[in-house]
Amino acid sequence: MNNNWDYDQCPLCGSSKRASSSRCWSCYKAWCNDIPGKFWEKVQKTDSCWLWLGAKSKTGYGSFGGPDGTILAHRFAWILANGPVPDGMCILHRCDNPPCVRNDSNGHLFLGSQQDNVSDCIEKNRHSTPPRLKGDLHPHAVLNATLVRLIRAEAATGVRRTDIARMLGVDKTTINRVVNRQTWTHII
Repeated sequence: MNNNWDYDQCPLCGSSKRASSSRCWSCYKAWCNDIPGKFWEKVQKTDSCWLWLGAKSKTGYGSFGGPDGTILAHRFAWILANGPVPDGMCILHRCDNPPCVRNDSNGHLFLGSQQDNVSDCIEKNRHSTPPRLKGDLHPHAVLNATLVRLIRAEAATGVRRTDIARMLGVDKTTINRVVNRQTWTHII
């Protein structure tokens, strides 16, 4: 068999391995056989939550890298206790603690649909809807309240919308939306 692989020494056992791999095949198989052990090494069990100490997302959810790729830590904990997660289902936290992976009979994790997940998030006030900036507070606003009133007054007296747009240096669509109250609805 002719292969062009470069080989070097496995850092775990010293046997030969492909240079592009982090360990030899024997050590990789041994690691795969102890995936649950590798997972629980990164968990601190407290009286309430079992906290994931490994990698976390910006939102605080744990991330576990197994042989098939990265998976959310609380999802992996559920799989260890209950088997595969049904298609389209989410794993939710009763404790409302993103790094919690407690999968025992105390029931910190539970199965739910995407709608259940969104409802749970809203119920626990964990959703973040950014404030809706209106009018000249919006970072992309090219008009202000005074100009909006002027646009509506000019249009009401019969001035053509294209002329108003040209005068203010904006697109005619912008003027139409202001006059038709599709935008700047808070200005009378």
